[in-house]
Amino acid sequence: MSISAGGAGDLTLGIAIADPVKGYYQTFDTSGVADGDSFSYRIEQGSDWETGIGVYTTATKKVSRTLAQSSTGALINVTTAADIAITLLGSIVDKMLRADLNGQQVTGGANIVPGGLGTISTGTLTPDPGNGPMQYVTANGPFALAPGTKKGTYILEILNGASAGAIATTGWTTVKGDSFSTVNGAKFTCSCIIGQYSSTLIVVAN
Repeated sequence: MSISAGGAGDLTLGIAIADPVKGYYQTFDTSGVADGDSFSYRIEQGSDWETGIGVYTTATKKVSRTLAQSSTGALINVTTAADIAITLLGSIVDKMLRADLNGQQVTGGANIVPGGLGTISTGTLTPDPGNGPMQYVTANGPFALAPGTKKGTYILEILNGASAGAIATTGWTTVKGDSFSTVNGAKFTCSCIIGQYSSTLIVVAN
C-alpha cells in the first residue's frame, strides 16, 4: 500500500501498489484485514526500512505502529514515498515453529493422516515419535520392534503379510497386552510410550 499521510506515528494508507517492478497488491480491506486487526508489516522508503506490528482502523484507513526493527533503530519518519506491506516476521515464524509452548488450549479436532513405514522383513524397526501420532507397517518377516531414544508417544499398526515372522520386543521397559502372531492378515495396534525414565509397549490383537 502507498502512504497518503505519514510521520513518525500512525500512518494513513493510500492506494494499493500496482507496479510492474514492485508488483501488484490488494488493499488491506480487500485482503481481509478487519477493523482492529493486528498484523506484522514492513515499510520501505528508499534505503530505510522498518518492521513491526500494526493495528488497522478501517474507518480512517490508519495503521498504528509498534516497532520490531528498523534501519535507524527507531520508527522511521515516513513520507508519501514509502510503501507498507503485510509480511511475516522471522520472530513470529520462530514462535510458530517452537515445540515448547506449554499450557496451550486447543479447541476442536484434527484429522490424522497415518505415516506409512513400508514393509519390514528383517532387522530392527525403531519408529520415530516425531513422524506422527499414528504410523503403520507391514510385517513380512521376523524383525525386532524397539523404542529408540526419542521421547514421545504414537500408535503403531502392524499388518502381517504372507511371510510374517516373529516380532521381538527389544529394549522396552514394559511390554503388556496380546502376543504377536505370524498368521497372514493378522493385525495389531500398538500403543508406544517412550518417556524420560521408561518405555511402555501395549499390544492389542485386532
